[in-house]
Amino acid sequence: MKKNITDYFKSMSKLEVTEYLILAAISIVIPWSWELALNLFTPLVFVVTVRIIYNKHVGNPSLSKLNRWALYMMMGFYLWQGVTLLWSSNLDYGWGFMKNRLPLLIMPLLLLCANTSYITPLRRRGILYAFTASLMIKFLVRVIILIIEGKKFKFGGFFDTVHHTYMALYLVMALGFLYSEWANHRDKMPQGQKIGLGVAALVLLLYDLAVSSRVGEIGAIIIFLCIVLHQIVRLRNRKLGLIILSGGLATICITYFAVPENDRRITKTVENIQTTRSDERIDIYECSVRAAINNLPFGVGIGDSLDELEIYYSKEGRDWTELNTHNIFLDSLLALGLPGLLLLLAMFTLPAVDGYRRRDFELLTLMLTIAICGMFESILSRQMGLMFIVPMWYAIASSSPCLQTDSKDSQ
Repeated sequence: MKKNITDYFKSMSKLEVTEYLILAAISIVIPWSWELALNLFTPLVFVVTVRIIYNKHVGNPSLSKLNRWALYMMMGFYLWQGVTLLWSSNLDYGWGFMKNRLPLLIMPLLLLCANTSYITPLRRRGILYAFTASLMIKFLVRVIILIIEGKKFKFGGFFDTVHHTYMALYLVMALGFLYSEWANHRDKMPQGQKIGLGVAALVLLLYDLAVSSRVGEIGAIIIFLCIVLHQIVRLRNRKLGLIILSGGLATICITYFAVPENDRRITKTVENIQTTRSDERIDIYECSVRAAINNLPFGVGIGDSLDELEIYYSKEGRDWTELNTHNIFLDSLLALGLPGLLLLLAMFTLPAVDGYRRRDFELLTLMLTIAICGMFESILSRQMGLMFIVPMWYAIASSSPCLQTDSKDSQ
């Protein structure tokens, strides 16, 4: 029997439908504007809160034990920031920083309290498809704008108006989802849908190259290697794994020669290190590591991290101001010390382990993407990172396929 759009929302209450549509809307607008996503986050919090009160029930049976503990770690991470204000001298900056990171406290509280069993695997996939389609549409729009302006499309240029590292965060997640969709459903998938997934993957790879992000290129390569290992080691499908490996290597070779030498950001970094023994990003990391180690075990406090970094930058002859570590792990170690770093690692590692154990590729991909991009950018310090991570975590962590009992929705 052919289904229509109303069947997709069957068995959902009006509040659940509203909440789901807001989640889908955030996933659609985040590649275009983090401001729009942030404006949608407030009504999302309101609707979830009203739903908890209306249902007169607190608790979420859809969460696995590891995911539940990860949310506790996230709340602990946020609250520990407040503790470090006790030894911070720049309290205004510290309080402002905590205000920006407030979603890291709100989201786990809501997810622990609200029953999200209505977000079945099918509805989760709907959100991820909407997110992926939005990225593809934006790529086509950007290409059309270039044509109208009489400019040439080129690999390796700063193609997008959104910061390239955050676009890479979105694109790597979407690429991981496309593989997950193909790996989980290819046996029942029509040939046309398989071709569509392949075309979508190629478009996203082109987009990844166009935004000229080192983390985007590295992230795509890591996702690709995970795919090969999954086919060869986990599924023991050596033939398909070798085909994917060969195709991936061929793609890397083609794109290497397609990208002009001056726009190869990874090779330029290596060349800078080899010729001048220096690179801006390497200098940032070295100063950050020294500052963090010299302030163990509890860090300088959430308010003083930038001031401390400026001291070390000046010692290297750099006049950088308000420049963070560009690494969420170094950020946490410097500002929050070992407790903050351990809480951060726990809140990402526990869901990743859970995703691996349950073969929940979307959850595993989300954690892997955050970790990869977090090594190159302080993605927890800006709303364009938080407004992707928090709603996506909310939608994915609450809908593990192995925790669902509604077989009709999980097909």
